[in-house]
Amino acid sequence: MKDLYSRITADAVSVLNGMETLKPEVKRRAIALMQNADFRKEVKEGWDQDTLRGVRDPDHEVQERKWARGLAQRVLTEVSSESSAQ
Repeated sequence: MKDLYSRITADAVSVLNGMETLKPEVKRRAIALMQNADFRKEVKEGWDQDTLRGVRDPDHEVQERKWARGLAQRVLTEVSSESSAQ
C-alpha cells in the first residue's frame, strides 16, 4: 500500500494533468518539486500540524483530496515564483 504522501502526490499529479492550459515544462517542474526530499518533509510536517490542530476532515478520502488540491496549488505557486525570479 502506498504511503500517504505518495497517494496524495498521485492525486495532485492528476489535478495538474487536468489543467489543459498548463505548459508541459511547468508541469514537469511541479512534479519534480513534489519529489524533492526537503519539500516532501516540509509538506508532511504541515499535514502533521493540521492533525495536531484538529483541522483535518474526519473523512480521510475528503481530507486527502483537499491536501492533493492544496499540494497542486502550492507547487504551481512555487514554480511560478521561481520562473518570475529568473
